[in-house]
Amino acid sequence: MNIEDFLSEDTELFAHTDGVRKETLKDHSNLVLGYFHKLSRDNHLNINTLINRITFDGEPLNQEDKNFISDEFEDAILLHDIGKINSEFQRVKMGQRIEKSAFNNTNHSLLSALIYLDIAEERLVERSMDVWKKAFLRYIMVIFSYVISRHHTYLTDFNLHDYAQKLNALYLLLLKNKDVLRFYSLKERLPKMTFLDKSESDSTYYLENENYCISDEEEDTTFYLLIKMLYSCLVMSDFMATYEFFNQKKPQFYFLNPMDKKELLKQFKTSSIYQSVQSYRDNYGYSQLTPINKLRAQLFIETEEQLIKHSDQSIYYLEAPTGSGKTVISVNLALNLLEQRNKLNKIVYVFPFNTLIDQTKDKLDEWFSVLKRRYRMQVVNSVTPIVRENEMNDRNEKSLSVNVNYDEELLRKQLLQYPVTLTSHVNLFNHLFGTTRESNLGLATLSNSVVILDEIQSYRNDIWPEMIKMLNDISECYNIVFIIMSATLPKLDKLLNTGKTFTPLVVNKNDYFLNPLFKDRVHINFDLLQEGKLSIDLLIDKIKKIKTSHGAVRMLIEVIKKTTARKLFHQLRNEMPDQKIIEITGDDSRYVRGKIIELIQGTRDHPPIRDVIILATQVIEAGVDIDMDIGMKDISLLDSEEQFLGRINRASSKKDCWAYFYDLDTSSSIYGKDLRLEKDLRNLDYQKALISKHFDRFYQLVFQRFTEIREKRNETYHQFDQMLNELHFQNVSNDLSLINQKTYLLVLNFSIEINGKKMNGEVIWNHFKQLLRDNEISYAEQQIKLSQINEKLDCFTFSTFKEPKFYDEKIGNMYYVQDGEKYVKWDETIGASKFQPEKYDEDSEGDLL
Repeated sequence: MNIEDFLSEDTELFAHTDGVRKETLKDHSNLVLGYFHKLSRDNHLNINTLINRITFDGEPLNQEDKNFISDEFEDAILLHDIGKINSEFQRVKMGQRIEKSAFNNTNHSLLSALIYLDIAEERLVERSMDVWKKAFLRYIMVIFSYVISRHHTYLTDFNLHDYAQKLNALYLLLLKNKDVLRFYSLKERLPKMTFLDKSESDSTYYLENENYCISDEEEDTTFYLLIKMLYSCLVMSDFMATYEFFNQKKPQFYFLNPMDKKELLKQFKTSSIYQSVQSYRDNYGYSQLTPINKLRAQLFIETEEQLIKHSDQSIYYLEAPTGSGKTVISVNLALNLLEQRNKLNKIVYVFPFNTLIDQTKDKLDEWFSVLKRRYRMQVVNSVTPIVRENEMNDRNEKSLSVNVNYDEELLRKQLLQYPVTLTSHVNLFNHLFGTTRESNLGLATLSNSVVILDEIQSYRNDIWPEMIKMLNDISECYNIVFIIMSATLPKLDKLLNTGKTFTPLVVNKNDYFLNPLFKDRVHINFDLLQEGKLSIDLLIDKIKKIKTSHGAVRMLIEVIKKTTARKLFHQLRNEMPDQKIIEITGDDSRYVRGKIIELIQGTRDHPPIRDVIILATQVIEAGVDIDMDIGMKDISLLDSEEQFLGRINRASSKKDCWAYFYDLDTSSSIYGKDLRLEKDLRNLDYQKALISKHFDRFYQLVFQRFTEIREKRNETYHQFDQMLNELHFQNVSNDLSLINQKTYLLVLNFSIEINGKKMNGEVIWNHFKQLLRDNEISYAEQQIKLSQINEKLDCFTFSTFKEPKFYDEKIGNMYYVQDGEKYVKWDETIGASKFQPEKYDEDSEGDLL
């Protein structure tokens, strides 16, 4: 199709202007289509994978029908801006000297959708086919047109009747103001648009006839994923074409080619950790590795062999004990998948906690030290700069702005254009299920990725059935290979109603879980549970006795509530004044948490802290790389208990390491209605499950409860399928939201020192405000500089679930307190100021949760 076939030859029509230059509508449309073709070529994007899954009356479509849908998909991208032939758009927006129309509307998106339907209908009526098949294909055209109408905004819950009314209202206006379409070469057929049913008195669309809808009996997600992919391809291609015009520079895609993939794998194989595995592989039985590292090497080799044996699968399970080296194993698996499958061209590493992101980024920088500048391994979250200041300029360059292309760097971040991306689970789900333009920009580039999902058991438990259904279909439709890994891994494929199973990369997990090096590295004691609910005073007494009995050890105590942690911390410091005691909770800033973990782990300059009590909430659990001697934990979720055990004797290098479980606070106050709470370690079967590491039965009971509770509420999984089939984009996004609780950010003004450099909260806050109000810099430069200032501002920022009542300034969900020094207190042990929420609570007369 050529867009010029639909444009009047009398007048040159424009799509954009920068005030000096103008871009013709024809050039822009062809450029957008060109970027879609480039994306398809460079990212091996194959829309036919989706189209081939579409059925009509339960039967696959014939090739002619598939070609029609494919052509219309592409035409929707080409014709997305054809509504800019609107004479008022040309006169007002493009400065064309033409006669004013009574239409008085410069909008173009809905008009583009209407013209697209007019053009598509001509092709459809020429085809000879069953009337129902034709109606089915027409419905697909209508949804494609809906995407065109939304390409400058967001996807809503699609409503056929409402959309029909909007199109019809526009059509009636055009009939009264025909001069608006004076530049449409087919304007003469406006009164005869064949897809309109004008026999009805209210001129309603044929679309309102329910027979044209896709049957809600279609339970797969194909059509939803096809429309999401069209939206992503359209907004991304439009974004890049517009970027090229305004920046006068062609943006690039960054996908790994075969040579890149070989280079990364080659570099990884030179790392010391890979070399030690290779030594074990080459000299089995004669390796100089320690027993625990031999076991890790064995696990490394087994998973690689299983991957090669089952190289054509789309979802893999990596289930292995804490401290068994899952991170390095997953990177090896991802690199092998890239090498084995030509179309795969990037890695996305997904975590539920920012601490794990930073931890893994450090390891990747170590393993790929030579190549990390050439192949960007980028953290994409709310607190890590898009480009760090030391990456923006050469050492002898004074200006921070000369060596960075702000527009290109922002574009790379928005499109996830990095060989390796480390991001949060919230960010991934926003790309997969979000409805905004920005969240969908990266969806098309996510296809053909290896996505590693770490600690999936921490995702919202009540959406597991819908979540795994979507991830399964996404893996097949978008060619995304998922590696799901954890020490406490729920076999989510059992929630699918298709009978499909995912591929385990560890044949017999008991070879590792029950190996004494992992199973017996921590002795478990349940005696305190026999005493029932403990008071804080009684718990302190138990802590002191246990600490005395074990001597100078590193002791980790986990509680459920932050308020409990504070009470324990203050009382323990009073009663054990000579003992080093450190508190770490969700009330600590990222900077303070990092300082504490450094103290525990040790650095090049300082050895790990010894003879210490660490008092923590759940922030210390899954994946945090610390190694303690003794642990005490308030009981909650069974999988949380196992994650806690993974923080003790992590390297299996010590003897007489113990974990004591007690009962103090009610778990539901933090975990809400999580179904895993229905039983806990007070149950003897659960104690046995923790000791024997048999978590499958535990999760199977949770899965059964899903079904029972939904049946009791008269809810079914089909309700979610119906939302997908009816294209309720916003409802799907809301249902799959991983965080359904609103958070607020409290920003305090106080001073800190980082690496010998002083920082002040007020200065950073004022800089942040100045950047927000700076109209002299581009949007891209503003966003990159904001990401840099946000990293600094994060040192003074604290999260709360309750809206702060006491503050001096407010921007969005950020609440700034000028007199912040009142609410922090210097902690000599960690060498940093810690937030004192109870003092803020007193002044604001409210609770900070």
